Amino acid sequence: MGKLESKFAWEQVVREPVELSVAPGAGDVEVQAGPPGMARVRGRFSVRAVPQARAEKLAQLLQESPPVEVRGSEIRVGDLGKYAAQLGPSILGGFFEGISIDYEIEVPQATEARIETGAGDIEVKGIRGPLVAHTGSGDVEIEEVGGEVSVKTGSGDARGKGRR
Repeated sequence: MGKLESKFAWEQVVREPVELSVAPGAGDVEVQAGPPGMARVRGRFSVRAVPQARAEKLAQLLQESPPVEVRGSEIRVGDLGKYAAQLGPSILGGFFEGISIDYEIEVPQATEARIETGAGDIEVKGIRGPLVAHTGSGDVEIEEVGGEVSVKTGSGDARGKGRR
């Protein structure tokens, strides 16, 4: 089984207010307020697949075309479906294949966010909100977020500090 680790970076001018949607299957998500009109996504990822050439191709696709889509003021992060569509089904099935991505995301303060991860910590700082942050297994930390906040964790701690 091939396993590779690498990273990617993406940035783009965006229209405010931003609607951010993050849905990684597994991995940590950190979102913080950055400069107006600009969004940045950095990812550190681990890919495992059979054969090794498939892992290498998945890593190459992630670097060349990160899992970030922009439609108007909406930014969607974490949809990995396009890679499966390009590569076709795994010869041994999905059980023998996995991608885990840790995201560092910077968006304008005028952002509302919905973050849902199966396994991973979520940290959000300085956005206007509202915010929905759900993780099946992981901690959630919220700091200086305005608007309504909804936090759920199946297994982990939730902490909040300050309000914007």
